[in-house]
Amino acid sequence: MSWLLYLGLPALAAAAAGALFGRPLVAPSGPGRDGAAMLRGAGIATVALIFFAPLYACVVKWTEPGWTSVVGLTLLVIFFAALAMWWALAAMGGLVGWALYRFSLRAGRPGA
Repeated sequence: MSWLLYLGLPALAAAAAGALFGRPLVAPSGPGRDGAAMLRGAGIATVALIFFAPLYACVVKWTEPGWTSVVGLTLLVIFFAALAMWWALAAMGGLVGWALYRFSLRAGRPGA
């Protein structure tokens, strides 16, 4: 079950956040800026954390009934994850967002 909590759910949350908000990174409609791509990537990573917290809480509640409330655990996960690792999450998301944006610009050019 730990593979689901620590690999499956983060991947699901990141995929959902990327699918909802990542289109401008992989299919830019016009010329943009690298800084905007980095900010979008950091924002997508933050949204993925917000998506992950209730998923994690629901799976913990499902596997350990009576242990905690879903809302309480969701808030704890968001608070402590933001406190401990949000800066790293946002930095990595910004780097990935920038890389995706640059790759999509290069892939979209004829003869590149």
